[in-house]
Amino acid sequence: MLTYDGPEVMDSMWVEKLKSSGSDFYGDSSTSRLMRFVLPLNYMDQGIDLNFGQWNEATAIRSNDVINIRPKIITREYGMESPKINPHFNFRRYGYTYVVGWIHGLNPRNSFSNSITKIDVDTGMTKVWKTGDEFEHPSEIVFVPDPSGSCEDDGVIISCVTNSRDRQGSYLVFINACNMREIARANFDEAIPFGAHTHFVQRFF
Repeated sequence: MLTYDGPEVMDSMWVEKLKSSGSDFYGDSSTSRLMRFVLPLNYMDQGIDLNFGQWNEATAIRSNDVINIRPKIITREYGMESPKINPHFNFRRYGYTYVVGWIHGLNPRNSFSNSITKIDVDTGMTKVWKTGDEFEHPSEIVFVPDPSGSCEDDGVIISCVTNSRDRQGSYLVFINACNMREIARANFDEAIPFGAHTHFVQRFF
């Protein structure tokens, strides 16, 4: 789960505040980081970890009518958004998630700016693809699974990269989801607005 230090980011996204040069959006949007919460299905016992240590630091301990949930902090660094996984692993235990740096990545607190990062949710280890330009911002990724793949990270990541300075600098990038190396890119003649959410629909005909 992507978490923030507080709810301030919601208040700073009001249109009037975004129009204001004094908005704190740059600072508030860079306080996001990745944590794992595990909610137990069996919660009758008290005083013990209801997850039985299966999720490392992610624990759930019942005290009377309250269950205290403690997350595992996956990343200590700040400044990511839009985590996505291989859709074949929805509702299953998965090992990797892919995040993008906030579009306001010029903030020095942001450790993920201008990049797409693969994160091992068990170890916290990362692999990174970077745009190479501080004005290029990847949108939320699409994970396209390899139909013949046998591993969770067998597939291709697609992201539309928007250049906030060059109106002809937008492109679609294709990245190997296993090693995070760029496979190809398609350049656009027109500016592509920064997108919020994405989805891949397999062709059935």
